[in-house]
Amino acid sequence: MQITDEPLLFDPNLTCRNFFLEIDANAPDYFKYYDCQIQDEGQTWRITVVYKVDGKYAKQAH
Repeated sequence: MQITDEPLLFDPNLTCRNFFLEIDANAPDYFKYYDCQIQDEGQTWRITVVYKVDGKYAKQAH
């Protein structure tokens, strides 16, 4: 992943999806995409993505 100082562009087609894999294609597979909710607040959208981790991977996930 490369971090830049360029601003993020607004994505009008923003939908719930597995952002973890988009950010890091090598993300550990023990993070399981579970749920996503979009809350339209006018000029902003709040997106809450929930991942589940089995207990045996809790230490690595922390």
